[in-house]
Amino acid sequence: MTDRQPSVETNTDQRLPYYHFRASRSLPKLSMDVPIPRNAQYQVRRIRNIELVYSDLHSLIYGGTKIPGTTMNAFGAALQQNDEVADYAILSSYLDPVVSRPSSETRAFGTLRGHIEAACASASPEEILSRPWWIIPLCGGKPLHWVLTWIHLSEHKVGMFDSIPALHSEAWAIPLLEKIVNAILNHLGSQAINWNEGLWKRVLMYPPTLE
Repeated sequence: MTDRQPSVETNTDQRLPYYHFRASRSLPKLSMDVPIPRNAQYQVRRIRNIELVYSDLHSLIYGGTKIPGTTMNAFGAALQQNDEVADYAILSSYLDPVVSRPSSETRAFGTLRGHIEAACASASPEEILSRPWWIIPLCGGKPLHWVLTWIHLSEHKVGMFDSIPALHSEAWAIPLLEKIVNAILNHLGSQAINWNEGLWKRVLMYPPTLE
C-alpha cells in the first residue's frame, strides 16, 4: 500500500456513494521476478493450498488467454509470503464460488475455513482479523474480467482496482466482495457488516490515462 494520493475523478454514478480515483504513474506495481526453469513442464510447485503446474503458466508464457485463477492466487500467495511486514491478507479468488454456490458444487474450490487459514501465517483463522487490509482478486462480468477488490476494516473502506473502467465491474464485484467479507466474519463469530448504514466508503481505482 502507498501513502501517495491518486488524482480524483468526478463521480458520475448517483446510485451509490462511490469515490473514483485514477492512479498516479508513481504508484508502485505489484510485480515479482519469477524465473522459469527449463524442466518446468515436469514440475509441480506448491504454495499455501495451491498446486501450480506448467499449463497454469501458459497465459503468461505464450499470451493470448486469460490468466487462470490458480495462477492469480499463487501470485497473491507469493506476494504476501515474501512481504515480511505485510499488514494485509491476500485471499483466494475461489472464495467467490465457495460463498456463492451450494456446497455440493464447490468441493473442487476448497472451503471457506481452508482459504482463511491459508492466508494466515499462523494457520489460525482468527489471525486475519488482526490484518486491516483484505485483498481478493475476482473474475466475473461479461466479458470475463479480473479486478482486484479490497476492504480496509479500520478505515471503513471497500474498493476495487479495475484496469478497464468502461466495463463498470463494480456492479458485480463490490456486492460480491461484501458478501465474501460477511461470510468470513460470520464464520469467525464476528458481527457481519450492514453495508446499507452509510458508514462505509466505496472507492474505485483505475490505471493512469495513457498520454
